[in-house]
Amino acid sequence: MLSRMMRHIRREPLPALAVFLFAAILAGALCFLRQTQIRELEDYEKAYASVPVYFSVVDLDGTSPDDTIVGWAANLFYEWSNLEPSFSEFVKDVVLKMEYPSSAQDEGEENKVKAGGRLIYVIGVSSLYLVPELTEDYGGSITWVDGYDESVLASKEWVCLVPEGFTDASELQMLFSYKDSTMLDGEVYYTEEKLTIVGYTTSRSDKEYIYCPYDTLAKILSKIHAPYNLIGIGATMNDNNRLDELQVVADYWFARPNQTGKETPWGHYGYEYYPYALRIDDGLLKNLDATMKQSMTINRLSALAIFCIAAGAGFLIGFLIIRARKREINLMRTLGSSTRAIYGELAGEQMLCVAVGTVLGGSYALWRPVGQLGLFVGIYFLGLSAALLIFLRLNLLTTMKEDE
Repeated sequence: MLSRMMRHIRREPLPALAVFLFAAILAGALCFLRQTQIRELEDYEKAYASVPVYFSVVDLDGTSPDDTIVGWAANLFYEWSNLEPSFSEFVKDVVLKMEYPSSAQDEGEENKVKAGGRLIYVIGVSSLYLVPELTEDYGGSITWVDGYDESVLASKEWVCLVPEGFTDASELQMLFSYKDSTMLDGEVYYTEEKLTIVGYTTSRSDKEYIYCPYDTLAKILSKIHAPYNLIGIGATMNDNNRLDELQVVADYWFARPNQTGKETPWGHYGYEYYPYALRIDDGLLKNLDATMKQSMTINRLSALAIFCIAAGAGFLIGFLIIRARKREINLMRTLGSSTRAIYGELAGEQMLCVAVGTVLGGSYALWRPVGQLGLFVGIYFLGLSAALLIFLRLNLLTTMKEDE
């Protein structure tokens, strides 16, 4: 039977070549779709890991806190947090904002840090990403002292950035400094930490800000006794795949933001209701997820379209074979060939061409995905079989009469 099929293919090569090219093109298209999906998944995973997710303490309505943030809320972000559960294991970069001194202490001019007569706010930050107002895109800039750059913000050095024209360095060092003592071999040794200016900033803000490493400001807050207000704290995720775990911890300590500022019962630390909410800015991740889902849907629909084309093409090819070889088929049936033998010969010729074309079309992608390629051949075979069997089940006399 195989030799007879090959003789027929050689005798009429054009139909066989058309089927061969059809199978090769669609098999190649399936492989292309699969390779595209793999690349998109890889890009998605890289993007998902790198997209910054910022979470911060806010008022119940999701806006920046109107009042000072109580210490325990900030403590949740510290690496040395003594609260459980805490955010410390989820934190990558942190920003801590404070005003010094407390706004309730306005009478004591000696307690204020001033530059040009204006109150300066202090921001502890571990990455410039969290203070975009200092970047060129937002009209800001930093002039670094020789030997320093933005990497110093990730350190624990006692350094700071001050506004251009800042002249109160001595007052700054007086307010943000402390002495420590240690006993060694019966003698007391004193160490003193003072802030060193390592850069000058400009920004569009109407407030004067001092910037220093987050770890340094956290240490300052643990040492100084002068009044201050925490007015903001937030951090970026170190692993976006743990977003659900972060939400569990957030729900333990904070309400979820709502536009109306509706109070939610709590019952910890003497609070009847949650005093704060935690805002998780994961909009970019959600957009990324939506884009990926849309891309995967288009990919699946494209593959489905190829399978539908395969089924339709198989049925059409079967119909054309019958139309072109009806007399030959009737003669074979008259001479006693069984329906199974005739079906096997006709289907075998087509499947040989389709199989070879599929192997060639899928070779550039090393026949991945094998399952979809096999499904493509199978669906084509079903369409072809449907057309052949419908004709072969007809009465011989009926088909011969139609052929006259």
